[in-house]
Amino acid sequence: MKFKFQITCIITFVFVTFISCEQNRQPYKNISKIYVVNNPENTCFRIKNNSNTISHFSFKLNGNFFESTNDIKNEVYNLTANKNDSLFYYAWKFICKNCYSNASLTKGNWSTSLILYINSIGFGLCGKEAIVLSNLWKLFGYNTRIRGLNGHIVPEVFVNNKWQMLDPAYRVFFLNEKNEIASVDELSKNSKLITNPKKIEKNDLFYKLRYSDNYAKLYTSTKNIKIIYNDEISDDFNNFYIELPPNASVEFPGIFIKNTKTINSLEIPYYSNLKIKIPPNWNGKIKNNLILAGIVGKGKFTINREKYYVSNSITINYISGIKEFIDEIDILEHKDTLELIYFLNPNLSEVVTTNTISIKGTNIDSLYINHFNIPDSISVLKKLAKQYFFYENKRIETLKKSKIIDSLNYISIKNKKELETEFRNYLTLKKHSNKEITFYIDKLNNILDSLPLNYNYVFFYTIINNIPSELIFEDIINASESNFRETLINIANK
Repeated sequence: MKFKFQITCIITFVFVTFISCEQNRQPYKNISKIYVVNNPENTCFRIKNNSNTISHFSFKLNGNFFESTNDIKNEVYNLTANKNDSLFYYAWKFICKNCYSNASLTKGNWSTSLILYINSIGFGLCGKEAIVLSNLWKLFGYNTRIRGLNGHIVPEVFVNNKWQMLDPAYRVFFLNEKNEIASVDELSKNSKLITNPKKIEKNDLFYKLRYSDNYAKLYTSTKNIKIIYNDEISDDFNNFYIELPPNASVEFPGIFIKNTKTINSLEIPYYSNLKIKIPPNWNGKIKNNLILAGIVGKGKFTINREKYYVSNSITINYISGIKEFIDEIDILEHKDTLELIYFLNPNLSEVVTTNTISIKGTNIDSLYINHFNIPDSISVLKKLAKQYFFYENKRIETLKKSKIIDSLNYISIKNKKELETEFRNYLTLKKHSNKEITFYIDKLNNILDSLPLNYNYVFFYTIINNIPSELIFEDIINASESNFRETLINIANK
């Protein structure tokens, strides 16, 4: 009897091992499908695993999102039109296009892994952007270094026997007397290269800030120091993949978790999410090379060697303070549907009228892809349209598409009285009621009256005159008083 039991155990073990090996040998395949949608701003895609085994894959939406660092390198090569001598310039252009400056999500430099930063975050302070661009330059074999200025951090790349500075945060570089890209040391010795530039980058509405005395002062400080960053790029974080359990689904893009904040407790102004919905009672380990934003549902988990019990929902800020990358979650117990929510780069998440979704991986034959409508409250593009002081070209395009702005008009404002008058005219033109007009005018006055006595109004009005009035006024309408006031103070300080 005992012998028969042992034989049965051996046969069972061999069978399970065989099945496991067969699953591991599943062919690596590609799927590409086109989806036409009527309402791109409110469209969300769903990928459902209808098989009884885990699917392992990466995806692209309209050519965006990258499966590896080699994929990123190829994208930069595509920008260069095979001009190998200017790869460093197009690497800078790639970062400028796909990222935006904002308070960082985490202090950890693991977040500057190219795949994590480009696919998942898409934002950070100047130091993070400098490291990301430096990492990208290193992929092409360039020698790089990072310089700490008086309140700013920039990267330099060694090309044509000289150091050259290209700032990804301000999206700018400067030419020296020989029409070469200037280094930090050259800019430090001659501020006119900044304030009287030979070349002007007008790739967004804040371009004048780049050529101001305030920006030049960052370089003329005697505190300029060299910061060497030699960390190797970790291969562990530089491949994009999703693990999807049986009968689970992926949904993107959308804003699926609220109140996400940066390391200094500021709300993240513009982000996107990807949601993995896991059916009841599925237990096991799941690895996803995206940055976890939160968990919704009830259950027990092991995350970074620590056990957690979630009774309703939890944001990543309360899990581990994002001190180290969470690449794996061991789901120990849950009875209802569980939602794992990750950050997704909003700059890569735009849905258009005709969309191409490409999937590469194993066990993907049983994946079913469809799309559905989501409400305005969780639409990424609808949130972008209302983001105060996010003045990128993408925002203007979005505002035009959503018909919030009929035309981009500039106005001349020299003082508070003129600002109030123009704002009242705008509210009247947009057919706001008298009650609403009074409310918004009072809101504007409350903000301006609470600014410090020594507030730099001249600089503030200079900025206003370089921004379409519709953007300024939509900001005043949509932003909270506290956030708008904080933004104004930060701008004046810069």
